[in-house]
Amino acid sequence: MNLWFFILLENPLSMDPNLWAEFAQNYDEKIYSVTRFSKNRDYLLERVPHGRILNLGTGPTPYLNQDLLSRGDKVVASDYCAGMLAEAQRLFTADGLNFVLSDARQETPWKGIFDGVVSINVILPETQDQVAKMLNYVYESLNVGGTFVGLFMSFEYINMLNNTPDFPADEELDFENLRVHDTTGWQCAQSKQSLSEHLEKAKFFNFNIETIHYDSPEELESFLSLYKVSLEKYPCEQHVAVARK
Repeated sequence: MNLWFFILLENPLSMDPNLWAEFAQNYDEKIYSVTRFSKNRDYLLERVPHGRILNLGTGPTPYLNQDLLSRGDKVVASDYCAGMLAEAQRLFTADGLNFVLSDARQETPWKGIFDGVVSINVILPETQDQVAKMLNYVYESLNVGGTFVGLFMSFEYINMLNNTPDFPADEELDFENLRVHDTTGWQCAQSKQSLSEHLEKAKFFNFNIETIHYDSPEELESFLSLYKVSLEKYPCEQHVAVARK
């Protein structure tokens, strides 16, 4: 499996959920976790409102759920992989935190009840049509005035690396559909323009698209340790959607 599969896809819904069960235990030793680093959690949670929060694609790590609860939020942590949920519950449980098996490609079971939805590298399915379905799931889950905060793979960044002679990346890119191919198949990335179009199609009209960089010494060391590649010259970056219903 290649670099992008591990670095950028924390728990993508493009895959068979059973594939991810093998990564559930000792997750941080296998895959770069955005929310392991407090600066990333602080950045994201500054944009997530207080209240009832859906952590969509929670994965096994406890960091984001712990921080949400410490703010006084009520959290539903969902995932489509039963193995991930089982490990998440083994590592951390608390009052105000509920774990639910749910697939965001289907109709939401929570219409209009969440003040916030946070999604960390989850909306990366095989086709852009599935991206639209998942964003509709997010929109329908929010109450009026609720906010979605989501991390998305940056097609611009991946294309830049692919065109950098001294970087060991040689990804197959689908420019028409903004997809990246690895050993598991195709995953959707987003440009700022395509993400804007998706959000508008999902009826989000009050939104910003920001950029987050993983450039701290600790993050760069994590990439080097996990994947034997230095990103010091080209720190990883992703799009962040902050959208209000």
